[in-house]
Amino acid sequence: MSQTGSERLVFKGVMLALVSALTYASSLVLSATAFEYGMAPLTMTIMRFLAVAVFLGGYLIVTRGFVPILTLPGRYAIGIGAFHFSGNLMMMIAVAIAPVSISIVLFYTFPAIVLVVSSMLDRKMPGGIEIITIVIAIAGVALTVNTGETHSAINMLGVGLALAAAIAVSMMMIGTQRLLAGQNSVGVTFNLAITSVVLGIVASFVSGIFAMPNSAEGYWTLLFVMVLYPIALTCAVLAIGLAGAVTVALVLCIEPVLTVLLAVGFKNETLTPLQICGVALVISAIVFLQWQRSKRTGRRSQVS
Repeated sequence: MSQTGSERLVFKGVMLALVSALTYASSLVLSATAFEYGMAPLTMTIMRFLAVAVFLGGYLIVTRGFVPILTLPGRYAIGIGAFHFSGNLMMMIAVAIAPVSISIVLFYTFPAIVLVVSSMLDRKMPGGIEIITIVIAIAGVALTVNTGETHSAINMLGVGLALAAAIAVSMMMIGTQRLLAGQNSVGVTFNLAITSVVLGIVASFVSGIFAMPNSAEGYWTLLFVMVLYPIALTCAVLAIGLAGAVTVALVLCIEPVLTVLLAVGFKNETLTPLQICGVALVISAIVFLQWQRSKRTGRRSQVS
């Protein structure tokens, strides 16, 4: 494949990652609204993955693109789904028992984890520009979610769960990138979603937690989430296949930024000057890294 063709694929991957970040953020704001109407976070997790399985299952029936569970890629997809479900669930618990801002900042260390682990697996050192850009992006996330509140006591279990969630999501992204080589991305995502639904049902049965919304408004909110989340997860998986786990992880740093902006627009929250600086840092980091990679690709094209 030519460098121009490769650059085009990466650009498509970045665009899909941006769509994923926007729909993830919208889904998160709506999910928080559904919780206000009595819905349990675990139940929301199950319903989101169920929506993915139903939407993609219908598509795969028509295209006959299922990835059989008994094959090696099928079994790998189950493992990746387990990482994704556990990461989601641990993050929800962390947000419930620890300060939200601290939980989000710790969770969004996952781009750094993806970079380090990917570099180790590829047996090469991470690029200096990539390291600096990811550090800037994480600093931007920290400022964006900073509400100015002080936390006298921090639940260390919540802190540990947020970090564990970051590791789980990192493993999911790295595993997805390696699994997608020569595989049907939609079929892999379907297997991932089915695994998450099964794990969610087991967790709900063991814990005895299953609570749907208690009003019509809550059900409408849930419906919108179940439309948006399949788009978010599918776009993320497709983006990883096109642009790679490191690039997609960095682009997804814009998700908390979009969440804050959506909360400002739809929940009448306000932005502080520090949060505005955080938004600028995250966007600048993403744009700078993509500009650097495009420049590097352009140089290679001239040499060849």
